[in-house]
Amino acid sequence: MAQRLNMDEYVSPNHWSVQCFEAFQGMDPKREFALIAPVLIYFAADLRWKERARTALQKMRTVKHPFFKSLEQPVNTILEMKATPEGLTSRYNALVMWMANEVCPGIESRIDGYGAFAFQVGKDPDVLSGCSAGYFGFFDNFEHLQERLLEAQEATESDEVFA
Repeated sequence: MAQRLNMDEYVSPNHWSVQCFEAFQGMDPKREFALIAPVLIYFAADLRWKERARTALQKMRTVKHPFFKSLEQPVNTILEMKATPEGLTSRYNALVMWMANEVCPGIESRIDGYGAFAFQVGKDPDVLSGCSAGYFGFFDNFEHLQERLLEAQEATESDEVFA
């Protein structure tokens, strides 16, 4: 049976746990995130990411990422789709939740009143907050995501020192 990498599930803070994370065999999740993120950013947020998305899709096809099990079209045809390809959002969210847990073990994810996904870090309830479309905020690589989490963590620690 082919590996599905949480792409068949609805991955959200209320319906999914990081313990359910499936790693793509043969690829570090941080490297996979660097391939998935530009494609989702292109479809969901910024059409100027088309070339980055094209490069990422070509690499995903080369490494036989399960994302292509349901997409037989050429990369250029995929990029012309009017909707985000099925499974892409769930995989992005699963990778964000896994990476956040790597940086801040036991971190709590949540959904705000508008449907945006975020993490609670100290007193800041909106770390890595996304839009109301069921995403976490858009980050293009692990380093940027990690930097934001560590900033929030440091701000919380300095608040505790001065409290």
